[in-house]
Formats: sequence, structure tokens, C-alpha cells
Amino acid sequence: MATVPTSVVLRPAAVDWAVIDARVVVRRPEGGPAHVLDPTSSLLWQCLDGEATLAELFADVADVAGVRLNGLQDWVV
Repeated sequence: MATVPTSVVLRPAAVDWAVIDARVVVRRPEGGPAHVLDPTSSLLWQCLDGEATLAELFADVADVAGVRLNGLQDWVV
């Protein structure tokens, strides 16, 4: 089993975002096009709160995706 990272990840502060119909829409505050994230990316984006560790994110993704946590960690780390 791979070592589980204990660092946290934070969303960029210079990006506006909203959840619309379970999908995250992101855009830069100064303008430009908006981007609609796919369901997996939307889930991850919402978890990047600067509090959840990567280990906790792995566990959440494994649960939602219905995959083994060890297999996911080995693939990502």
C-alpha cells in the first residue's frame, strides 16, 4: 500500500465558482469564458476546501466511485 499523503489542497482564490444542477461552473472574476466541470471534477473541486487531507479525498472518491481505496491510492500516488 502506498503512503497516504497528509497534505491538504485548496481551490484557487482567484476563481469564482457555483454549483448548478450538481455540476461546478468556474470562471475568472475578471471575465472570460465559464467552464462546466464533469461530475468527477465537480466532486473533487467541492472537496478542495483546504481542510480535507488527500487521504480523506481519496476515501471520498473511492466511496463514490465504488472502488477499493488501496487501488485508488496506488494509482494516484
